[in-house]
Amino acid sequence: MRNGCDEKGERKRVKLFYRIVTGGFRLCYGLLYNHKEAWEFDIKDLPGAAIVAPNHVSYLDPQLVAASWPEDLHFFAGKRLFKKKVMRWILHNLYCHPVEKGKELATIRTAIELLKQGNKVVVFPEGTRSEDGTLQPLRSGVAFLAYQSQCPIIPCYVAGSYEAWPKARKRPRLWGVQTSCRFGRPIWPKDDQGNTLSKEALNEALQQALSHLAAKSKE
Repeated sequence: MRNGCDEKGERKRVKLFYRIVTGGFRLCYGLLYNHKEAWEFDIKDLPGAAIVAPNHVSYLDPQLVAASWPEDLHFFAGKRLFKKKVMRWILHNLYCHPVEKGKELATIRTAIELLKQGNKVVVFPEGTRSEDGTLQPLRSGVAFLAYQSQCPIIPCYVAGSYEAWPKARKRPRLWGVQTSCRFGRPIWPKDDQGNTLSKEALNEALQQALSHLAAKSKE
């Protein structure tokens, strides 16, 4: 059994590893794709738990979001990626949690527990990568998670990653592409009068916010 000092030391090592890797992403994609970030709110006004909800068009999306956000983020990845010991260690130290197909309820429980601990969790609301790079109709998972946890949703639009590495392409392009992450204003589970929004209303608000960010990214 580990004592408190061991656990504290491990948390520090994980945090250091995460910061080194995401710093490497920031440097790499800054050089390759002139990657930029844009914010429609002050992140200092959102110190606690939140659900970061990006569009999903490329393998690069999680890396670009992690490189753009100044705090530690928790991610979910397919359980198959955790099979090899080295990959499992890397993913664990990048705050990635395994997802098993057909056990979505267990994933939601994990996400809620992470939010209760004050973490920020990344969940792709489309559920899978877009085939053509356009924003797809959203699944209900993010809205359900926000409704259950009463944590805000941060819409995020990742631009340029589809051109860099679309689903049908085996390897990424290494030049001629510019990427960016634009983070929209938080979507709160309650309105200004303190009334709890329905899951359907939260999902519609997120769809509209992502469409707005997509349009802004093209300007």
